[in-house]
Amino acid sequence: TLYFDAERRGIEPSARINVKLDIRAIRIIDGSYRGNFSKEIWNEAVKMIQKIIDAASPKCTKYSIESMPWMIPTGPDEYLRLMEDVGRSEFGVHLDVVNMITSPKRYFFNDDFLNECFEKLAGKICSCHLKDIHLAEEYTFRLEEVALK
Repeated sequence: TLYFDAERRGIEPSARINVKLDIRAIRIIDGSYRGNFSKEIWNEAVKMIQKIIDAASPKCTKYSIESMPWMIPTGPDEYLRLMEDVGRSEFGVHLDVVNMITSPKRYFFNDDFLNECFEKLAGKICSCHLKDIHLAEEYTFRLEEVALK
C-alpha cells in the first residue's frame, strides 16, 4: 500500500491530502513476460490509473507511467489508446523513447520514431527523460543502455 502525500508532491498546493492507494492491483511483472500484454492486464492498468487519478484529484499536475520494453505502452499509438481508455484529462505521457525502441527498425530509424512520437503525442507529454543505447555486436538483436557524454 502506498501513502501518497499530495501536497508535498505539488498536486494540491493549498491543502494537505493523504490518499491510500492499493498499487498491487496491476500485476505487471517487471521483465519479459507475455502476460504483460494481455487484455486482462490492460484492463487492470486502466482501472488502476483511473483509481489513482480519482483518489488524488490532481489540479496542477498530471499522472503518467513510464513505458518499458516489456510492458504497455510500447509506442505512441498504444499510449494514445491507453489515454483514451483511461479517459482522464489528468493522465499525461511520460515519454521515454529509448524504452520504446524494441526492434531493429525503431533502432535504425529512431529519428522517424522520435518524430512520430512528438507528432502523435503533441500536447499530451508532461515529462520525458533522455538516455542513449547502442546495438550490441552480437548476432541476436540486443540493445544496451550507455552513459551520455
